[in-house]
Amino acid sequence: MENEKTEIISAKYITAETDHMAYQPGMDNIGSEIQDEVISRMNAYDADAYTAADVLRALRKDVLSPEDFAALLSPAALPFLEQMAQRAQMETRKHFGNSVQMFTPLYIANYCENYCIYCGFNCHNKIRRAKLDMDEVEQELKAIRDAGAIPLMNWMKPMPARNLIIEP
Repeated sequence: MENEKTEIISAKYITAETDHMAYQPGMDNIGSEIQDEVISRMNAYDADAYTAADVLRALRKDVLSPEDFAALLSPAALPFLEQMAQRAQMETRKHFGNSVQMFTPLYIANYCENYCIYCGFNCHNKIRRAKLDMDEVEQELKAIRDAGAIPLMNWMKPMPARNLIIEP
């Protein structure tokens, strides 16, 4: 089972032709033990345990394991920052090409039941919650259109299944 889980996490089935918006094998197979495993690895992480050889070994691999990423985050990786940047650029271009997609978000509401620490809408933030009515949505859409910012990505928090892209 451990090898099967590692194979799912490593995503070695992804190629340059992969449709990243489609479900991939194993994508919905996320066990409840993942958070415990992440916390356990975080608590056990010893940055000084890695050597330059560990970093080079990770940089030579096609598919990296969590242990490889740990080596790349260690102080031993400092002399290899340029190689790491080149590898990151190669991986980015392999998965996303040499393009940037820009979206203008239209937030219809800022209510959320999740606690994503990076998000200003997370449920523990003490902010004024609001929901736009149809007139306000129309005003926002016109302002976005008048600014020439298209396509529009509509994030309806906290219902990602209802997200949609509106094009002119």
